[in-house]
Amino acid sequence: LVGRLFEAARAQLGDAYLPPADLTNLCAGAALLPPCEEGARFLLEVALRLQSMERSATTPPRDIVRRLLSIGAFDEQLRKRSESGSPPSIESVVGRLGVSGLARTCHTAGVGLARRANELDPEMGVAACEALARLLPFCWAARQEGRGSGPRGQDGLAFDLGSLRPLFSLLLQRLPALPRPSLERATAATSALAELPGASLEPLLAELLAALPQELARFEGLSRGTP
Repeated sequence: LVGRLFEAARAQLGDAYLPPADLTNLCAGAALLPPCEEGARFLLEVALRLQSMERSATTPPRDIVRRLLSIGAFDEQLRKRSESGSPPSIESVVGRLGVSGLARTCHTAGVGLARRANELDPEMGVAACEALARLLPFCWAARQEGRGSGPRGQDGLAFDLGSLRPLFSLLLQRLPALPRPSLERATAATSALAELPGASLEPLLAELLAALPQELARFEGLSRGTP
């Protein structure tokens, strides 16, 4: 039944009357339900559609973030199943995309998010960093293992963290208003992004890495009653 649901949903992806929020909720369903082959194919098609600059520019940024998170969560379910000893019967969405495809999806989605970063609320700004921090490392991991050409594929595409500067800038401005759990999530996400090659050249990411411990220390001081 679930498989037929996602098969039907995949057939409707080209329907101009399908609201973006409904498509996003289907992605979330694929990530939350037990993984199935049709769910993986559906998420793959969604990821491929995110490679379109036109769609990325017109899709609400909140929906882009939630779709990227759903892809990561689906693959995380598969990873946990594999670690528990279950036979790998379903290929991950990242594996189906390949290194170049994943880099292209992240690049186009990242550009779309950066152009409309001001539409993201503080929590979604943190979630955007989490989504990209979860997916981007697979590009370099695959390259190191000899399974791909890395983020710069044969088509010359590369993911430039500089394209996320509007997102980093907005997050910096909102740090003082973030609750402690969000600050901790932002710290984990930006630390993961900072591990990517070339990240040391991105000044706003460096500013975030420096500012986040200070904001967390402020919470520590408040909890101890220190002014």
